[in-house]
Amino acid sequence: MATRKPTKNVRLGKRTKKPTKSRVATMSTRTGMAALTPKQALAALPVVDKRPNTMFPGLPNYTGPIHGYFAMLHHQQLFEKTQEGVMERVRYVRTKKPPHERAVRLRNMMYLGDCQHIAVLEALETALRFAYDCDGAYELRRPIEQAVDRTRVHIRQNVIAYIALHNHKHDWNEVMNSINGTN
Repeated sequence: MATRKPTKNVRLGKRTKKPTKSRVATMSTRTGMAALTPKQALAALPVVDKRPNTMFPGLPNYTGPIHGYFAMLHHQQLFEKTQEGVMERVRYVRTKKPPHERAVRLRNMMYLGDCQHIAVLEALETALRFAYDCDGAYELRRPIEQAVDRTRVHIRQNVIAYIALHNHKHDWNEVMNSINGTN
């Protein structure tokens, strides 16, 4: 019986036997790994999001604004306007908050600059400040205050919808329980 001469494997530069289906199956069961085609191997790689992070200051590589309206900076306040900058709050959470709370808090902080309902709130607050600053505008204060109070409820509901639409990585029940004070 004549033996077959091994063929040369060009990629490795040494003489080997051509792999057969049974040899591939034996190798994959021996190593515990299934043999993948190059297309399957590429599909198995993690997807890296190359878009800039302009909405979530608690997540890495934040490049968005540091002043303005932000959601979920504090435990029982849905959104607020920052005075000192949001990165101070991020630094505080990273250093002072209990370790088991840090990831959830940082993941859920969110910039609300594109939320149109925040723009309505800002316009009403600007009108209210103007009414308080002007000496002859006393009669304007009460109607503006009432308008602000009436719209806050609707704005809050719309901000919650905006957050749910844009922040899909959070544990929604945990966030809402912390805002509503049931935590």
